[in-house]
Amino acid sequence: MKKEELRISNYYHSVKFNKPVQCTIEDFYELYARCDGVELDEETIAEIFEPIELSLDILSQFGFTKSSNMSDNWHLQEIYYKLYVRYIKKKFTIYALGSNGVCRLHTIKYAHELQSIFLNLKNIILKL
Repeated sequence: MKKEELRISNYYHSVKFNKPVQCTIEDFYELYARCDGVELDEETIAEIFEPIELSLDILSQFGFTKSSNMSDNWHLQEIYYKLYVRYIKKKFTIYALGSNGVCRLHTIKYAHELQSIFLNLKNIILKL
């Protein structure tokens, strides 16, 4: 995982506790303490965090529900229909619905990627 992908409040798999955890400021302190003045790298991050692979179960835990009219579309709430996740052939892709139609934004693999997209575009913090 790249250091640019770390964000406070995103969920990652804790190597130490072997379960999903929410990243806090204390985790950043620990990462930089382990670096001991050297630049933070992917190996140091991997000692603490692993990404959580996105799954239909994780989508449900974040509060997404299957769209009633399209079986492969998942949305957060009626209000957020303009931004949705489509699950096709074991891939998750974010789509936006605008005045000119549907636009494919990004294919994602991990829970923290979905969290970052919703935080950046909708100012929504997804929680497990």
